[in-house]
Amino acid sequence: MEPFIEFLDVPVNSCILLRTREEALAYPRGDIALGFCGGCGFICNLAFDPAQIQLRDLLAAAEGIALANEDLGDFAFDFRVSFFALMLMNGIVNLATTIPSAPGYVGTFDAPGIAVLAAYGVAPGVAAGYTLTLHATLWLPITLLGAYYMAREGLNWNKVQVEYDALKNAEVG
Repeated sequence: MEPFIEFLDVPVNSCILLRTREEALAYPRGDIALGFCGGCGFICNLAFDPAQIQLRDLLAAAEGIALANEDLGDFAFDFRVSFFALMLMNGIVNLATTIPSAPGYVGTFDAPGIAVLAAYGVAPGVAAGYTLTLHATLWLPITLLGAYYMAREGLNWNKVQVEYDALKNAEVG
């Protein structure tokens, strides 16, 4: 497996807010080297270093997201379920997104989220509205940010396709 695109010296965690600019600049950095397997289609970060992952920071980010989700349910959709129910929903939808699906996990995120909330007594229409809103709030900002950075770096899907085709032809030839 050979890398088809690389990003050097990037923060190893993109899901946390740091208190100061200096803290953010000093945060551990690593490389991303996305590799493609022509045999199965798997893409992974060949430069991944598990020693750089700080679980404390990841757990804090997950807890903050979960609390925001609880507020979304309370105030925007007028339903109340336990923190455990929201964590269960979070775990199940994240597990479900490992199933191959449409871009943005359309369907594989939504159906299990609605089902978990319905199992906890939330009306199906309310569960659907909440889950779709949650999905959009999780997907849209990071997608727009990714598009911004692609444009900033001068990347586009045509360049990615050219790199992919070159790699594929090199593996075949």
